[in-house]
Amino acid sequence: MSGREEKDKCSAFLYLIGQDGRGVFNTMTFDGDTRDKIEPLFTKFKEYCQPHENTIVWRHKFNTKVQGKGETIDQYVTELRTISKNCRFGLLTDELIRDRIVCGVNSGKLKERLLRDGELTLIRAITTCRASEESHHMMKNLHGEEVVASVKKSRDYKKTSHKPTTQSSKQYKRVETPRHSNLCGQCGGQHMKGNCQAFGKKCLKNYDLQSKWRSKVTLKSYTGDKIPVAGRCVIPYKDSQLKFYVTDSTHTPLLGFRSSQDLEVIKVELTTNTERKNPVDMYPKLFEGLGCLKESYKIQIDESVTPVVNASRNVPAALRDRLKDAPSEMERDGIIEKVDQPTDWVSSLVVVEKPSGKLRVCLDPRYLDVAIKREHYQLPTFEDIVSRIPMPSTSPNWMPIMDTGRNLQRALDRCQEIGLTLNKEKCKFRQTEVSYIGHRLTQQGVHPDPSKIEAVKDMPQPIDKKGEERLLGFVNYLSKFILNMSTVTEPIRRLLKSDVEFEWTKPQEEAFKEIKKIITRKPELKYFDVKRPITVSCDASKSGLGAVLLQDDQPIAYASRA
Repeated sequence: MSGREEKDKCSAFLYLIGQDGRGVFNTMTFDGDTRDKIEPLFTKFKEYCQPHENTIVWRHKFNTKVQGKGETIDQYVTELRTISKNCRFGLLTDELIRDRIVCGVNSGKLKERLLRDGELTLIRAITTCRASEESHHMMKNLHGEEVVASVKKSRDYKKTSHKPTTQSSKQYKRVETPRHSNLCGQCGGQHMKGNCQAFGKKCLKNYDLQSKWRSKVTLKSYTGDKIPVAGRCVIPYKDSQLKFYVTDSTHTPLLGFRSSQDLEVIKVELTTNTERKNPVDMYPKLFEGLGCLKESYKIQIDESVTPVVNASRNVPAALRDRLKDAPSEMERDGIIEKVDQPTDWVSSLVVVEKPSGKLRVCLDPRYLDVAIKREHYQLPTFEDIVSRIPMPSTSPNWMPIMDTGRNLQRALDRCQEIGLTLNKEKCKFRQTEVSYIGHRLTQQGVHPDPSKIEAVKDMPQPIDKKGEERLLGFVNYLSKFILNMSTVTEPIRRLLKSDVEFEWTKPQEEAFKEIKKIITRKPELKYFDVKRPITVSCDASKSGLGAVLLQDDQPIAYASRA
């Protein structure tokens, strides 16, 4: 019908809806020539067929909804959310559901507890109710099934001792104690005569009911709903005794993991590989000799910048003989090439002795850097990298290990692919703590690097404004670990003003000591988890603003501003 005219589409639609539908069509009114348009026709029938919602009725149902007996808080909240969709509460939905929970819970103690919370939110109300339910179930499991056997005594005890009154039978559960120790032939348990739960039940096979028919076990579905248990039985199969729970419901029968193994439905083989290969042994060529990148790189120079030729620098006499062999060795290894003709750019030589005793020979390209055209690439920050670290608190212990192992293998494969080699003396694998860009990364969280802490501890008192700037610059690097740093450093920053003469007095000395005290406590920040909610707590004073980023009430980072 896509190629037909609108009038033909309307005629086909009216033919399909039958005589009753055409009768409804004849009662409809259309504006202008919309009678022969298919979209207005559909709209009219949608309005006719769709029932009109009565918001007042739905709100009445919402405001009178109470938690039923045996109904969990999650079931109750789900029911409230379903009803609220038709109530048109808008932005007040969560608050009204919270209020309905407080008014509708079936526990008086829980209701009193919720009313005491002056800052109660919907999430906090649900969490409190869940905790109350869980504690109730735990206490019930600890003390067994709660049974109240007290029956209101009657004046005539002889007449009423064996027959409870109608009122007491509704309010209490009566427990009968067997008068004999004989086992029942039907269920294998002990009970009063005529009270067998298996009486009248058809047994498909001659099973050995080795345990009591009744069971105190509580079964729950995947969604947390209770499954009523009528009893349990033990069925022999080959050399195994299979335990089954009988439920009074229409749920699909389930076979447990242990029974599945006993019935040989599944076979589980657990293997543990305790051998941990050393990456140096797995990639021997990657840790030998000098690497050479397979793709060459050409440095692009801005022709508008005037070339600079730097004069040769004097080399210390103690290094002069050793330096003669270094360029020849680097040329032999293909690192540098000898240049005999004039060149526009000449950079100074820089020679540094390594801790191993070898010389590090490189250039000082401070003038060349000005003329180099750079590619624009956004490097990841420290926070970006740390946020990708697997969270030990939310993952099983082996998950971070597996992820780290895969990442390491991919990194080594990539290095080998492009021709890059690594110095095995500088590589450390399977470390529990790692120092990275002035930070110490541990399983617990992020700490300042110990060398930075020692530097602050040994830092002398500033004697002028330049020394004060060095101090504040160093402390600013560790500002994420310091709560309300702007307030702590305010007496020191006060001396940086142009109209203030530098004078180190008692307030500055106390602030200096407080900074050292905070840093030397080895403050700790938790790792940021992008999947978990965050809380930002702010504060202000006359000397600065302060904020802290929290997850699960644990600090992720501090920030402050003067």
